[in-house]
Amino acid sequence: VYVDFDWANGTVKNTVKGKTWTMEVPEKTFDKLGYILVMMSDLQQGKTDLTYQIADGGKLKTYKMEVVRTELIPTKIGVINTYLVRRLREDRKRETLFWLARELQYIPVKVEHRDKNGGIIQLLIEGVN
Repeated sequence: VYVDFDWANGTVKNTVKGKTWTMEVPEKTFDKLGYILVMMSDLQQGKTDLTYQIADGGKLKTYKMEVVRTELIPTKIGVINTYLVRRLREDRKRETLFWLARELQYIPVKVEHRDKNGGIIQLLIEGVN
């Protein structure tokens, strides 16, 4: 997937598997990975409104996140104090959770995604350079 924002013209070009489409987007629109960096920055600044506009598949989507609680996560680099953040979805069959390290500028140290069929993908940090 390739995403190219053209802020001068207020558009984004998406290319997936050789197929390209362009759509108009408002300011402060992100791709499906870029919003995580913005969420990290927002948490560092103490913001509580974690709502992001995402350009995805030719559509503009709204991702709403909520801080659920703090949680200690055991990892290969030690036990890390995190904020557990959940993406709020209308489709309750899917779930995305982020454990963001408070002492490491809120980098995701654990990410878990459950798809609509119950399959789970989990990422867990192994090191920091």
